[in-house]
Amino acid sequence: MIHPIIVVLAVLLILSIGFAGIYLYFHRHTLPEERRREPENEQYAHAIEVTSGKGYSIHHQQFENGKNDSVHLTIIGPDSRSVEAATADLPAHIRVETDAEDMDEIAIAWIKYRKLSGTIAGPAGDEPGSPGNPGT
Repeated sequence: MIHPIIVVLAVLLILSIGFAGIYLYFHRHTLPEERRREPENEQYAHAIEVTSGKGYSIHHQQFENGKNDSVHLTIIGPDSRSVEAATADLPAHIRVETDAEDMDEIAIAWIKYRKLSGTIAGPAGDEPGSPGNPGT
């Protein structure tokens, strides 16, 4: 006959392994998307910092295998933020509020980095409607 203490210890061991498995499963699936995709990020050839400031940074990452490049925009200490899950009618989306001056710097740095300034009108930061160029 098996001693009752051994049975109790065996049951506790089985339950603790089960709870540990459940905890790890839910912990893995509640991580932020960026953390879940870390193994996928290893496919990048390199990341280039486009610009950064007190409240933001932009990194351009290029895939080794020729897939589309991606851009990581980080807003540090946003004024507000919201995340809405996907529904049957709409895809998921994220809304972040930041300073207008930071957004100006981000946009101008991106235009310069991608060499898009000629596609708008003149050098980046001197587009029609800007304070230095009031024309339309």
